[in-house]
Amino acid sequence: MSSAKLWRFMPLASHYLHAGRARLPQPAPSCLFHCLVHQRVWEGAVRPCILPQSLLRSAGLHWFRPYCNYQCLPPRPRRIPRATMQASGGIASSPTAKRQKTGKTEAANGHTPCSGTNTDPHVTEHQHSQDTQELQVRSQQHLPKQLHQSPTESPQQSPRDQQQSPKQLKQQSPQQPKQQLPKQQQQQKAKKQRPITPEHQLLIDVQTAAKTQDPAAGIKAYNHAVAEGINVDLSLYSVLLYLCSGGDKWERALHQQLVETTPLVEGIMQQAAADVAEAEAATAVADDAAASSSNNGLLAVANGEQRSTPTAADLPSGSPGTPDAAGGADTTAVDAVTTAAGCGDEGTTTQVATAVIVMMSPAELHQAGRSIFDQMQKRSTKPLELAYTALARMAATAGDGDAALEATTKGLTAGVAPKLRGFVPALLAYAVAGEPEKAFQVADLIQEQKLDLTESEFALLLQACARGAASWQSVKALLSRMTKELTRLQPETLAAAEQYFRSDAALAAVEGSKGKGRGCWVLEPCTVSETGQTSNCGGQLQALDLEDEEWEQFASGIAQLAAQRERKPKDFKVFQAWLEQHGPVQALVDGANVALYGQNWERGAFSFGQIKGVMDQLGRTHPDLHPLMMLHMGRTKGPAAECKPGKTLLADLKKRHAFYATPTGSNDDWYWMYAAVKAGPKGLLISNDEMRDHMFQLLAPRFFHKWKQRHQVKFTFDESGLHLYHPAVYTICAQGLTNGSYVFPAAQGSAWLSARLQFTD
Repeated sequence: MSSAKLWRFMPLASHYLHAGRARLPQPAPSCLFHCLVHQRVWEGAVRPCILPQSLLRSAGLHWFRPYCNYQCLPPRPRRIPRATMQASGGIASSPTAKRQKTGKTEAANGHTPCSGTNTDPHVTEHQHSQDTQELQVRSQQHLPKQLHQSPTESPQQSPRDQQQSPKQLKQQSPQQPKQQLPKQQQQQKAKKQRPITPEHQLLIDVQTAAKTQDPAAGIKAYNHAVAEGINVDLSLYSVLLYLCSGGDKWERALHQQLVETTPLVEGIMQQAAADVAEAEAATAVADDAAASSSNNGLLAVANGEQRSTPTAADLPSGSPGTPDAAGGADTTAVDAVTTAAGCGDEGTTTQVATAVIVMMSPAELHQAGRSIFDQMQKRSTKPLELAYTALARMAATAGDGDAALEATTKGLTAGVAPKLRGFVPALLAYAVAGEPEKAFQVADLIQEQKLDLTESEFALLLQACARGAASWQSVKALLSRMTKELTRLQPETLAAAEQYFRSDAALAAVEGSKGKGRGCWVLEPCTVSETGQTSNCGGQLQALDLEDEEWEQFASGIAQLAAQRERKPKDFKVFQAWLEQHGPVQALVDGANVALYGQNWERGAFSFGQIKGVMDQLGRTHPDLHPLMMLHMGRTKGPAAECKPGKTLLADLKKRHAFYATPTGSNDDWYWMYAAVKAGPKGLLISNDEMRDHMFQLLAPRFFHKWKQRHQVKFTFDESGLHLYHPAVYTICAQGLTNGSYVFPAAQGSAWLSARLQFTD
């Protein structure tokens, strides 16, 4: 450093040394710049890594900054006037002044202070260290706080120090860039700060009542809004009617009237549960054995997990508030609770507000619901489907099936889009009342609206026949329809079938038929062999498939869903054109499912060898079928596809038009599902996919489950090679046998319920 730049530090050094001239440590640094740093450290003013930027710039040493770790401070603080320092005792607080003051005090007390220079080197060194410590403490008292205060210290500031101008505060604490919250959080924050309007409060109260299933609280909030002249949103009318109709549990009381003891079905379901547990245990043992004895690294894996339908937990009923003045209302009050916490005589008392739950009778709820429905019609002409459904539910719970059906038909006349839930109240009311003919009229009306009955509706129809006098021809048509549209049956449906065949209506239907005398139904569990022979009915089960017109309906439904769900619908249309050009295809191979079978181990990988094994065996066992292997585009660019076996296989399949790569961003399940259905009755799908994803739930159940059962071929790999498992020779569904008996398969296990017709003289 040149001497021309050193002199610039002299006036700056005096600014930072407010306590007077101090002795520098020995040996002295090589340049004045380092002297200043060391002296500030010696004084304890600041850390050595902090230097003001103005100091470097004024000294012409801005070039020095990149070569060290010095941090910049704000511009140097306001200089304290000398008069102010004298008034506060800052000048007299130096070590020299203190010694002089101490000497005068001692002289006044009769003591003689030491005025000469001490020649003892130890005493000189001790006195130098003591002076250094005193200078360090005093200098910190008069230097600005931002210079000598460390980041971890937070001393109490005096009122004078706290009174600083905004300009000084801005200089001492540079503004940090504000962290902007995400847009969604900003909207939520603004929404919380927004004042709650009466309309918004009404919305909150009604929605809270719906969540807690408290219709009284919702009706009270609505009555208050009407009295105060608050505008009621049209959507709230549907919520209020939903509460008045009983909420999610509206049909509970009606179903309880239909429940009867069915010991035979209970025994079948227990046996089915035991069969499932035994099969799972056997599968686990087989998997462990395969994992321990596998030499080729192929492990048996389960493709897809059993998903049970989640059941919603019962919501707590009741809400805090005061009861409405309603005659005959049941009121249950929960007393206030007082608790004390603490020790000794002290404690905190918490007062819990009294919660009052108003239990309104069904008649009161229905009356309030009809009044709300009339107010809704006066306010708006726009029909709401849920409002008409709620009106039908209220009529059904009152036992009036005709009024429930009338409410539904009024909604259709008003232009409401038909939904199955709108017809269920009337069907349930007719089933409880034992009016099968009216129940069949509702089923016909549902079919006219192009809606499909589910298993629950078929069970209601059977219960209506069991409780009323239905003709045998109507019951036979119902059972035939169940054969076409259902496969395995849930316990509720099996119980409904048992109730019917044990009823007097079933006995009267077959009494004296065919001139064989009095007939009766014998109900018992049965089993079915691999060839379709029943154990006690003496009949043969048939292999039932989709009918001719159903194939085209199923394929068009898949194409329509794919067009709605795919990111690029044009890609699916390109595939449809390719399939028309290179078809027909009778065997579809899910390439990813085959290649990843048994590869969940350390050295597992995407196996094109397994795909080749499936394609070769299909060529040998089904030479008349044109196979097509489908694979996602990403799999054709992976490491396995770059190897020689993968390249050779893909090139050969492309040459024979036996391979199609689904484009990036698409769901390949739509592609192979559509191609397999378009293959028709002879088509096969080689895949272990259980097809339990949500996309498969969108398909029509009456088509999908039967097609899957009749056309899916599963496979396994083991030490002996590939094994293909074709569908059974019969279809698992409710069937009527040639000898007049009926069999119904349970949802789980291998147990069946049989109704065998027996005649007596």
